[in-house]
Amino acid sequence: MWVGLAACAACAAPGEAVDAAAAERVRARLARLTSPEFGGRATGTSGGAATRAFLVHEFEALGLRPLDGTSFEHAFSVRDPARGATPDSERTRLAFGSWQAELGVDAEPFGFCSEGDARGRCVFAGYGDYEGLDVAGAVVVLLRGAPGWRARRLDPEYLRTISFETKIAEAGRRGALAVLIVDDQRSGSGPIGAAARARGFAELPAFWVTREAAGRLWQRGALGGSLEEAQDRGWRGLLGPEVEFAVGFRERAAAVRTANLVGVVPPAVRSDDERWILVGAHFDHLGRGETSLVDLRHRDRLHPGADDNASGVVALLEVAARLVRDPVPECGVAFVAFGAEELGLAGSRAFVRDSTIPRRSIRAMVNLEMLGRVGESGLRIDGVGSASGWAALLDRAGAREAARRSYASPRSDHWPFLVGGVPAVVFHSGVPAEYHTPADVASLVDVAGVLRVSEIVARLVREIASSSDPFEFDTRVLRGSFLDRK
Repeated sequence: MWVGLAACAACAAPGEAVDAAAAERVRARLARLTSPEFGGRATGTSGGAATRAFLVHEFEALGLRPLDGTSFEHAFSVRDPARGATPDSERTRLAFGSWQAELGVDAEPFGFCSEGDARGRCVFAGYGDYEGLDVAGAVVVLLRGAPGWRARRLDPEYLRTISFETKIAEAGRRGALAVLIVDDQRSGSGPIGAAARARGFAELPAFWVTREAAGRLWQRGALGGSLEEAQDRGWRGLLGPEVEFAVGFRERAAAVRTANLVGVVPPAVRSDDERWILVGAHFDHLGRGETSLVDLRHRDRLHPGADDNASGVVALLEVAARLVRDPVPECGVAFVAFGAEELGLAGSRAFVRDSTIPRRSIRAMVNLEMLGRVGESGLRIDGVGSASGWAALLDRAGAREAARRSYASPRSDHWPFLVGGVPAVVFHSGVPAEYHTPADVASLVDVAGVLRVSEIVARLVREIASSSDPFEFDTRVLRGSFLDRK
């Protein structure tokens, strides 16, 4: 459906009209980014390269400067983490004591997980409830989904919070060596091919294990009685045997070179202790089915990616225009168009890992992700628990009416910054029905909402830069179960 300017009258400040020229500029950029010329902006394609060239031109026209003084591109390599991932039977094994799993029958590694091998104690954490559990150096056994999750299986935003990728990432953040995921449905073990078909990114080994195979862990001295009894009673704890595992892949997709684009408004005075604020948005999308993330029903069809995330990119450019015209003297501002977000946040991970802006110099990060439905769904800001000062800053920036959450999903480019100890928030408008389909077109983007968010973010950057209030990272934003977050 069309969400026009009138539908987002509430997005404008009282008495404030939508700037017609700015609205036309946003529409023109949306049309270009979602055009067949850019082919859905998939990483490693000619359309992805054309998108980067377009954004370099926009950065130059706005008056942004390259971070290193020579190039806007911050290059890195990435591969599609699930395409062509075939387990190597000679290098992949899973064993409990004297019993060894038969690959493809009892267990199967997730195609997006990392390779590795180790041995460790085994801990059952139910659906992902870690309260009172120490899983550092352990193999964690988890149930698929969450209680009653199948009744909400048509809610994509909810499903992202309980996905295989999210569960594995949370266990890894807590220091787990590996993850074993078991179907929570007792009538069967689920298709053993689920692991190969699953998509995502994980930095530790992980297996899909049948209920029959997982039940052997309880037969070897677990305190929970049996898998079924543990599930009924909500029991969690240490299982009897140690688990030995190894994961190796015979075939994986070749790495391709791509880049983040980084343009800056440098600090008024350069020094060793200069401070930076970073505003980011990913520019990549799903192309015409080149990545493993595309639903098979939509292969070979253009995925325009207007909401995800052309809307965030045009907002980034609008914020940059405001701050180039009227810089903040207190610190530098870096504008980053991240590449390969759809392939496991590869661009933001690379930036945090090896950018010439040290993490300790980044005062805050603001991520712009899927802003196309502000008038319909409202503005949402997640991650405000990453620093105690966010609430007051957002109020002063004009975001009092936005829905706020203290936590943030690990599925977008703010996450590597949070893991790196940088206070970060993500502005978004939820997950629409058109998400990751060819129906995510420019005509559905709420232009007035995008402009309103741009104004708020520009003011927020000024508030962060000028504030003398304490603004320290709060590690609690990384804690707790995603299953409890509604």
